[in-house]
Amino acid sequence: MPLQSWLTTQVFPFEAKLTEDDVYWFSKLAILDYLRGGTVCAVDMYLNNSAVAQAAIDMQFRISMVGSLNDFGGTVEEMEEDILRFNIEHHGSSEFVKFFPGVHAEYTTSPEKIAEVAALAKKYQMPTFTHLAETKTEVTECLERTDKTPVQHLLDCGFWAYGGAGFHCVHLSADDIRLMKENDIAAVCCPGSNLKLASGVADLSALEAAGVKIALGTDGPASNNALSMFREMYLACVLQKVKHDDAAAMNPELAFEYATRNGSDLAGVVQDVDQDFFEVDASLPALQLHSVKKNLVYASDTSVVKSTTVGGVKRYENGEFHLPNGERVERIYKECKTRAARIFD
Repeated sequence: MPLQSWLTTQVFPFEAKLTEDDVYWFSKLAILDYLRGGTVCAVDMYLNNSAVAQAAIDMQFRISMVGSLNDFGGTVEEMEEDILRFNIEHHGSSEFVKFFPGVHAEYTTSPEKIAEVAALAKKYQMPTFTHLAETKTEVTECLERTDKTPVQHLLDCGFWAYGGAGFHCVHLSADDIRLMKENDIAAVCCPGSNLKLASGVADLSALEAAGVKIALGTDGPASNNALSMFREMYLACVLQKVKHDDAAAMNPELAFEYATRNGSDLAGVVQDVDQDFFEVDASLPALQLHSVKKNLVYASDTSVVKSTTVGGVKRYENGEFHLPNGERVERIYKECKTRAARIFD
């Protein structure tokens, strides 16, 4: 479905039924999927930060939450509480959780509220995040309202004073890309979701040539539906070749950096390769010849992941999860199925 129809008929009505406990259990299910696929940290913008944070803490998984303030929910005062509550540098609660200010999107958030979030980010000298230029309609309507593109409009509201990122970045002008480079705005591109919603293909080659930092995301299970960074790496590469009619477009080793190092940098995670990493099964046929990174991008999926280690502890290995506090995978599955049945009834 087109993005706006999908949001208003398939997402918002069911999200309205979610309880705090629902968000907690569904987040734990997502973390299982991350661990199975070699992901050691995620950036998440969603409802009920307390529930998401508790799920990450209980699963001992690294998560960086970003604010989703918009005209339909949330306040800047609550966002400031989250900054103080979740970030250790402000006496936060856990090494596994971080929080950054943000708004859902310019089309759901008034200029006044965007400016309030911008002021909060300046107060704490923090980067800011938002959905950005995902569809042609979004850009066209922003131009009609403000005579500016979403990038230009958000900058005029004071957003990104300390850098940050935009999610998607499918429909950018050359001037937008220049401004992103000048203001340290990264592009978190989500090729799988953009294909499924027919939003388009982000021009990673142009962003890379301009020196804009790029990371990859999934956009979440509702619009993807997978949480696989392997699939995103592959799509990021092959779609650039089609977009530019050039089989040499996009180096797969760059895509690997987008999905790993660049993503962790944006999440604010201090990299420690002795504590957070995934292992692949080097005995598999697809990993025998040529470049390991190229094989991981072009010839692999999550099935090549042998183990995933977070905080120095193996949480997944050879088909088995090793969860904290005696948590069982079967319990998570049962809770999620029961809750989903209620929501969709």
